[in-house]
Amino acid sequence: LSQEVSRAERYKHPLSLIMADIDLFKGINDKFGHLAGDRVIKAVAGTLQQEIRDSDHVARYGGEEFAIILPDTQIQDTYVAAERIRETIESLRIKHENKLIQFTMSFGMTSFQMDERTAPDELIKRADRALYQAKNQGRNQCCIFGKN
Repeated sequence: LSQEVSRAERYKHPLSLIMADIDLFKGINDKFGHLAGDRVIKAVAGTLQQEIRDSDHVARYGGEEFAIILPDTQIQDTYVAAERIRETIESLRIKHENKLIQFTMSFGMTSFQMDERTAPDELIKRADRALYQAKNQGRNQCCIFGKN
């Protein structure tokens, strides 16, 4: 993220960050077991990797949370990408011990502000706040920091 922020500053290009979290993940572990939870995390990681561009970066941020860095991407386009990913995740069915597991994700996003020279840790805080807004508004949705 630090490298991409430096690049955005240097070349005056847009940059967006998405923080995404599997909704009610503890319930998946409790109902289906930790192996099922691991399978869900792997399916999400694979789906995120398939849904982003080669120039984007996706990483597991911790637990069931993921960060997606989108260089050269305005916030409006970030929202479109997050919504597409959200719909793809919602349609997934993970088979575990003859049971199908269905789940959703919430997404929070922000963009690098050239006029504010936003630091990487501030981008994470903003995207995280937007993610919590999505969670508080009912989950399975996308929120932009400072909007909605």
